[in-house]
Amino acid sequence: MRKLKFIFLILSMVVSTFSCGGDTKSNNNTSTSESEATNSTDSGKSQAAASEKIIETVDSKPFQEKEKIYAWVDKLNIRDKASLKGKAIASVDSDDALEFTGTKSGTAETIVLRGVAYKDLWYKIETKDGKEGWVYGGAVKHKGETKGNDPITDTKFDFPYFGSYDLSIWKKISTKSEGEEVDVTITTYQKGDQYLELTNAERGEFYYGYDFKP
Repeated sequence: MRKLKFIFLILSMVVSTFSCGGDTKSNNNTSTSESEATNSTDSGKSQAAASEKIIETVDSKPFQEKEKIYAWVDKLNIRDKASLKGKAIASVDSDDALEFTGTKSGTAETIVLRGVAYKDLWYKIETKDGKEGWVYGGAVKHKGETKGNDPITDTKFDFPYFGSYDLSIWKKISTKSEGEEVDVTITTYQKGDQYLELTNAERGEFYYGYDFKP
């Protein structure tokens, strides 16, 4: 039996399980992190929970020059610089092919994508209409590759290692409020012999962290 806590950014959400995993196990072995890629959020802030650890994918599956690569999220920004501070010059969906030029950034960056922290390089690409720019490596994949987690909603969330959860099949059994400096609401759900505790809290725009207790 174990207790897992995920501390969210913005509208913070702590997920605690008192059993072995969620509704389904995730197969995600992927990379990277760019706050914007969580449904094209471009503010540098994540709207989901942080994973227990950073997933590093720097050259784990190297892209080849002239290879066609694809975003695993829709509305991913292409930038004029290898940084989140770069200006967005285009936006692509998951079915848009991007051609890798063979040029990549010299240093890796850690970014959060759909609540998961990734560490990867930036890659220079060319869009199908001839625009050149930079895309974060954690947000793109090889053709046919399985990468990334599902979008996070009010009732569904999916995290590598911890599993996928669908609150529509869990029974809400209690709700309580606590906290002084931060307003916190804790809701407990049950499914069979499993208990899931969700904590919603406003922790500031740039708060980031996690707490894991076996």
